[in-house]
Amino acid sequence: MLTIDPVSSLGQIIYEPKSPERNKQKVNRELYNIFSGGTYDFISNNDNTLFTTFWDVNNQHYTFSGLTQGNIGGIKVQDFISDYYSSMEFPEINDIIKTAMLLTIQGGKNSGKTIQFDKSLNLLDRLLKKLLSVCGSDTKKDELKNQNAVDMFDENEEDIESYFDFDDVEGIDLEDENLRYRGVLKFKDCYNFEMDVDDTHMEDFVYLVKNKQAKKVIDDVLTKVATDANEQSNNSLNIPDLFSNLINNFILNLPKALIMSVLSAKIFLPLIILYKYFKMASLNVVLNIKDLIKKLHKAIFNIVKDLFWLFINEFWRLIKIDLIAFVTKLVKKIIKEKYKRYVLIVTSLISLLKNVQQSNVDNCFSIFEIILKTINGAINMKGPISIPSVLLFSADLSPGYSKERAFLNIVEKMTSLGVNTGPIYGEDNKLLTTIKSIIDGHIEEEDTNSFVKIVLKGGYLPGPLGGSVIPPGVITGVGKKI
Repeated sequence: MLTIDPVSSLGQIIYEPKSPERNKQKVNRELYNIFSGGTYDFISNNDNTLFTTFWDVNNQHYTFSGLTQGNIGGIKVQDFISDYYSSMEFPEINDIIKTAMLLTIQGGKNSGKTIQFDKSLNLLDRLLKKLLSVCGSDTKKDELKNQNAVDMFDENEEDIESYFDFDDVEGIDLEDENLRYRGVLKFKDCYNFEMDVDDTHMEDFVYLVKNKQAKKVIDDVLTKVATDANEQSNNSLNIPDLFSNLINNFILNLPKALIMSVLSAKIFLPLIILYKYFKMASLNVVLNIKDLIKKLHKAIFNIVKDLFWLFINEFWRLIKIDLIAFVTKLVKKIIKEKYKRYVLIVTSLISLLKNVQQSNVDNCFSIFEIILKTINGAINMKGPISIPSVLLFSADLSPGYSKERAFLNIVEKMTSLGVNTGPIYGEDNKLLTTIKSIIDGHIEEEDTNSFVKIVLKGGYLPGPLGGSVIPPGVITGVGKKI
C-alpha cells in the first residue's frame, strides 16, 4: 500500500478518505506522509501519546520512540492495544465497496499502481482464498444448521498454519494473478473474453462514489465496462451477459474486500511493534512480512473469521431488503393483472414474504434456506393454498367482461384437451401470445366500432331512422360496457 500515492486514483481507493474528519487517526495516510519528512505522533482519543515515528531515509525503515509499554508508570499493553484500535479510523461501507470494485475491474498502468502493489495484492488474495475455503469445508448439511460462519472455520491449529504458506499454490488459480500483472480483465462466463483494463472506469468510480448513491454508481460503472467489452468484441457478446459476469464477480469480491480493507498497514503496525518489543533479540533483524504473518497466524485467522461472520450478518440485512422488494413487486404485478391462475404463486410469495420479514437468523443454514425458498418459490410457483379475500376480490370477482378471464378460460380448456400451454424449453409459449393477441384485437374492434340500439316500450327513441345510435362507452350496463 505504502508504495502508492494517496492522491492517485488507486490511492483514493486503498487509503482512508482525506475527508470527512472523523476524529480518528488516519494512520495509513500519516505513514505515507512522513516519507517526505517530519514525525508522526499517535495521540489516542484518551490523549495518550502511544508512540512517535519518523522515516529513516538512510536505512529505509521507520524508527519508533516513546514506547513505554510494560514499564513502571507507563502504558499497559492491554491499554496500548485498546487505545490504538479505538482511536484508529476503520473502513466504512463505501471503503469496502471501493476495494471490491478495485478487485473487479482493477486499475491500469496510469492509476498509480506499482509492481510491488500487484505482488502484495496477489499474495493477500491467495491467503484469503485459502482461509475462506476453510469455512464449511468438512461440514455436513445437518451440522450446518447449528453453525455460524465463525464456528464453520476449522480450529485445528496445525491445519490453519499451513494456509499461511504463501509459496503453496495448491488450489490457487495462478492465471488470475497473471491477469493482474498484465492489466487484463477476463470474462470467464463469456467465453473467456479478455480486454485491457481501462483506467477511466476506476477514475469515474472514484469520482462518482463521493457524491452519488453507491448502488447506482456500481451499476453505472459496471454497465460502462460491459459496454466497452461489447464494442471490443465487435458485438459478439451482449451487454447483459457481460454485466452479469461483472456483477457476480463484484458480489464474490465483497467478503474479500472487507477483510482486505481491514488487514492493511495500520492493522499490522501495533502487532509488529509489540512483537519486536517483546522479542528483543529480533529488534535488529529485518523480518520478512510473510514470516511475520506466519508467526501471527492465529491472531490474523481469528480476525478473518470474525470479520467473515460480520460480513454475512450485514450482507443478510441488505439482501433481506432486496428479497422483500422482489417478492412485493411480483405480488403487485400479479394482482394488477388479475391472473387467477397465479393465485397459488401469490399465496406462496406472501408466505415467503412473511418468513423474510420475521427472520432474525443466527446461523448460516437459515440464511441460505430463506434465500433459496424465496427464489425457488417464485420460480417453481409452489406454496400453500390459503387465499386472502383481497386477492379473490381483485382476481375473480371483477364485474363485467374481462379479457384476462377470457384468456385464462381459453387456456384452461386447451390444457384440458391436452394442448401444451406451458413454457417450451424454458421459453414463453408463442401459442399463448397468439391467443392473447386475438382477444386484444377483438376487444379493440368491439370498443371502437360497436354500437347498441336502445328500444323503449312503445317505440324507439327519436332519431332520423326511427332509433338513436349511442356511441360506444357512453352507457355502462351490468355485465358489459356498451
